[in-house]
Amino acid sequence: MKRWPLRIAVCLILGAITTVAVAWGSSLTADATQPPNLARLGHQATRPPHDFWWVNRHDWHTWTSLYSVRRFRASGMGISESHQSSAASLLPTWSNLGEPNQAYFYFDASSEREDRYNFGFGWPTRAFWCEYARTSNDAFVPMGLAVIREAHIDPNTLWEFPVGFPLRPIWPGFVIDTLFYAAIWFGVFFGFASAKRFIRIKRGRCPRCGYNLRGGVMSDERLAIRAAGCPECGWNRTESAA
Repeated sequence: MKRWPLRIAVCLILGAITTVAVAWGSSLTADATQPPNLARLGHQATRPPHDFWWVNRHDWHTWTSLYSVRRFRASGMGISESHQSSAASLLPTWSNLGEPNQAYFYFDASSEREDRYNFGFGWPTRAFWCEYARTSNDAFVPMGLAVIREAHIDPNTLWEFPVGFPLRPIWPGFVIDTLFYAAIWFGVFFGFASAKRFIRIKRGRCPRCGYNLRGGVMSDERLAIRAAGCPECGWNRTESAA
């Protein structure tokens, strides 16, 4: 029984390592040419008809991209009837695009504007994320802990966006993914071994080495041998019996 806490701790460590590997590996293999599982657009007028907020969300198997555009004092930028869904409803809990960032506003020909990106990586839930902003000269600037890997052109929208290396943990997702992979590692290391031990005991063999504890003796002697443990490898044998 003393080994179980150590086994669980080892599996949790391996689960955390696997979570990081899956999230970072997803960011390194992310490709805008992959067709998304789900693409959603949301428009939201903040002070119509002058200001508006637009969000584009794409969900792939192992990563999520969010593109947010805010225009302030953008006269004439109306919201069509077919795009009345709330932009805020498209944001996951880990995204910080719900509030504008004054440091990354810039002016274009018609308005004061903010372009920002969020990317979340991991499976089965998102465990790490990163953030970028687009400047007025179309450069991508990482915000916080992030490294820009490269930029892609999305063939579905023809928009360019960066693909990054995420360094910000999403703690609920990180814990969920760690437990998920820890359970898999536990099954790989100890699940099959426990099943093999159970089968050996049912067949009257030593659960450690498989030595036949029944032999050709009578049932009462057989029970005595099993109680004394395994004479081959010493399983379940006390010091006195040895």
